[in-house]
Amino acid sequence: MQNNVAAYLEQTAKRYGEKTAITDGEKSVTFSKLLHDSKVLASALISQVKQKAPVIICMEKSVEYVEAMLACAQIGAVYVPLDRAIPEMRFRYIQETLSAQVVLTRREDAVSFDVGSDARLLYVEDLLEYEIDEEKLAQRRERILITDALYMIFTSGSTGRPKGIVTTHLALISFVDEMADTFSFASEDSLANQVPFYFDASTKDIYLMCKCGCTMHIIPKKLFMLPKNLMQFLNEKRITRIIWAPSLLCMIANFKAFEKLRPEHLRTVFFVGEQMPTKQMNAWRNCLPDVQYVNLYGSSEVTGSSAYYIIQRPMENTETIPIGIPFRHMDLFLLDQEDSLIEETETIGEICVRGLSLSQGYFDDEERTQRVFVQNPLSPHFRDTIYRSGDLGRYNAFHELVFVCRKDYQIKRMGQRVELGEIEAAISAIDGIQRICCLFNEKTQDILAVYEGTASPETMREGLTSVLPAYMLPSKYECVERIPLNMNGKMDRELLKKRYFEGEKET
Repeated sequence: MQNNVAAYLEQTAKRYGEKTAITDGEKSVTFSKLLHDSKVLASALISQVKQKAPVIICMEKSVEYVEAMLACAQIGAVYVPLDRAIPEMRFRYIQETLSAQVVLTRREDAVSFDVGSDARLLYVEDLLEYEIDEEKLAQRRERILITDALYMIFTSGSTGRPKGIVTTHLALISFVDEMADTFSFASEDSLANQVPFYFDASTKDIYLMCKCGCTMHIIPKKLFMLPKNLMQFLNEKRITRIIWAPSLLCMIANFKAFEKLRPEHLRTVFFVGEQMPTKQMNAWRNCLPDVQYVNLYGSSEVTGSSAYYIIQRPMENTETIPIGIPFRHMDLFLLDQEDSLIEETETIGEICVRGLSLSQGYFDDEERTQRVFVQNPLSPHFRDTIYRSGDLGRYNAFHELVFVCRKDYQIKRMGQRVELGEIEAAISAIDGIQRICCLFNEKTQDILAVYEGTASPETMREGLTSVLPAYMLPSKYECVERIPLNMNGKMDRELLKKRYFEGEKET
């Protein structure tokens, strides 16, 4: 096992140097060019960035964005990917938290606000004018350990302040090696990148490309709202694998894009970042039965994915797609409220994860880190750190591990414990429902069902009465044209709460 993810690209450039590595709609580079340019950037940065120092990358998804990431990896800097459209207050909070002294961007992507007097704004175009300094790069590489930090993903925290999750070379290499082997990624594969680079799931596209010699095509933003054109893009680029968020997969299924044009080369569809509704998965499966469908489970705290489930059996729309089994070098299990192991079916507990792909925790936040990265209570005599995910799960009748909901979404109503995820799964199976998000108002004890689709509230009530007890039935239904998504492509529950519970105290 190499000690730096940059070694993936070095090895691949030797084997497939003239093969296209990345396209972004405006530019494409070969693996040789990608390696060359990342080394040029690394040589330009090495005198300005210390080892383990954070480097903010803030630009549109592009070839240069990936080159900047790989340049940081080569010199042992910790890259922090941000969205070009990041709000100024969020940017300033992150920059001040990190005390970051370097912000990398392109001239066309430079943010409209001042990055602050403590940070230097460097343009990739200028840095690419430098010469490669192999000697300095080699000297720096010798000091980099596989356990050193590679990148930091900032996600929204429960306190409203972004939290920086620190991932090491070891965690990423362990995961990428296992995913590549498990699903036989090869140089013949073409990937269509949908996930934003500031979202941890994007590392799958980027580093599978670097390791296996796949070609990664960055999907133009304008195609996300044009399902037919998106299908055409998959065919033009001969896309074989997609690792997409359920929001986009659901949109394609709901708009019946397959009826107009089907992906001709697609071999595997991975769901990542959020629970994939079974009904929409079945729509994909019914239309493209020869494609392999895989649910990936995990979070940034465990390098994006710690488990997978290959869908091989028929699944009813009312079923929940299982989490599946852990990747090698990872372990998943359920703990009850007394920290005892749960092995029987249908008993709900917290999903806990341990293994090589655990992150280091939260940047400069030891208190929060110690709350969720804890000693394994099942192994008290040996140092064994686990991540308490905050996800509730259970084993189904097939003894498959299934996600139920977040602990935050488990509520108490009419004296009964209720999992909002169970209500969402039941509503999702009703004809005419495309997307569903259930919210609980602690003050009024109301459950609000916000949904996309054509079903009427009366139809929904009738459909739910036969499958859910009275205390789980929503009090109100709100049909919307589109459920808002947060920056990670997940349903924005906090925004919906503010919209519908404005002025009402919540606990």
